[in-house]
Amino acid sequence: MTSEHLDWHNLRYFLAVARAGKLTAAARRLGQDHTTVGRRIASLESAFQSKLFERRPDGYRLTEAGQRLYENVDALESSVWEIQRNIAGRTQHVEGVVRIGAPDDFGNVFLAKRIGELQGLHPGLKIELITLPYPLSVSKREVGIERPVEGRLFVRKLTDFEMRLYATRDYIDAHGPIDGAPDLARQMWIGCVSDFNSAALLDAATGLDCTPPLRFTCSSFAGQLAAAVSGAGVAMLPRYVADQETSLTPVLPDVVKATQAYHMVVHADLRDLPRVRTAANYIAQKVIEARAPFLPSLARSSQSKAPSLPAWFTREALAPLPGQGRESASVLERGQPAVLAE
Repeated sequence: MTSEHLDWHNLRYFLAVARAGKLTAAARRLGQDHTTVGRRIASLESAFQSKLFERRPDGYRLTEAGQRLYENVDALESSVWEIQRNIAGRTQHVEGVVRIGAPDDFGNVFLAKRIGELQGLHPGLKIELITLPYPLSVSKREVGIERPVEGRLFVRKLTDFEMRLYATRDYIDAHGPIDGAPDLARQMWIGCVSDFNSAALLDAATGLDCTPPLRFTCSSFAGQLAAAVSGAGVAMLPRYVADQETSLTPVLPDVVKATQAYHMVVHADLRDLPRVRTAANYIAQKVIEARAPFLPSLARSSQSKAPSLPAWFTREALAPLPGQGRESASVLERGQPAVLAE
């Protein structure tokens, strides 16, 4: 096969499926439908006259031929990004696309209202904010705010944030007082189908002899918040959001509580691009400035001033993941925001 017979765009689809493991997940990341992705993979297999994936009930797995292709295309992609990074690093122009994938609580409630200021400072910067109701898998070309589990990534903690149980006063009046942990077992619980806050809810219930029976589940944080505000039940919510809702009141705030965290995750290929560094620095600074709503208990107990933003995304500031040396990390990949430069 010669290069004339190869559609190079198909390799981008191939990488997405190899990293996601499923057509549907790859399609979401590519902004395409899964049938289009499937056709691209079939076309690539036809061009190479080799089966690149094993189709299994739990997803797509690389064959031996697919693994060899992945290693080569991955190296090729890294080389292309290295060229772009070097050129962009020399020009220092803050322009281009930065895609930010964020959990919908952080993205919709906190970040969206601050993007206008960032673009006012850098008119050449185009921001694409994608709010995700599911845990994000940080791919080869993403920078995220989450705790990463894959890839050659750099990570820095942005902030902890507190979570509490909330319900409306009308709900509490209708379902009887909630004076202690035993009263929780008979409540109407609101939670996630499978998400960050669900883990926090179950963690907070540990030791209370109460496994919350979820009566209403929603993959969207906005839907959970709306259900709680409407009086549909009790929900575990971030304080920086729920404390602003005048209709909600904390439920057993000294008994059921949890602390979660947001992390910034950056692939080595992207962290030196001016547009990525600029967007990441901006997000970090805004989180620092808004420290009190994220950790109101700490804000009340401490009069110390929040620290200023450190030198972000320097090689010293960002540490590689455990088990990864700086050599491999610097070679060129709910909580959960992620930033993807294209």
